Amino acid sequence: MRTIKFRGKRSDSKTKEWVNGYFTHTNKNFHPTIHISTIEVYPVVPDSVGQFAGLKDKNGKEIYEGDIMQDRKGNKVVILWDDGDACFVDVDMEEYQEFPDARLKSDKSNYIWVENEIIGNIYDNPDLLS
Repeated sequence: MRTIKFRGKRSDSKTKEWVNGYFTHTNKNFHPTIHISTIEVYPVVPDSVGQFAGLKDKNGKEIYEGDIMQDRKGNKVVILWDDGDACFVDVDMEEYQEFPDARLKSDKSNYIWVENEIIGNIYDNPDLLS
């Protein structure tokens, strides 16, 4: 059984720090929140919310949707969610550059995530995508 949790950037903080936990929102006004515990609940920036992929990189860091990973050869991929699975989309793919949500073009097969490391994410480090 995999762990289902999310992360998001706090919208109530000047530093916009990341929080991890359970995700909720109200349908009426879409106010997303991350629940760390029953007491700790933080509003988050809607576009920053990403789901935990259920995997860790070579350094043991949890991999979330929106993370940018790099392999030993310097190739970079972005983690996206497609049809219930975490997908690894090559940053150099023309389709990714034109359509950042091009999940159908992603490669779900044979990506050896344990040899790769997270080098940033699409929110804090968009420069890594070029």
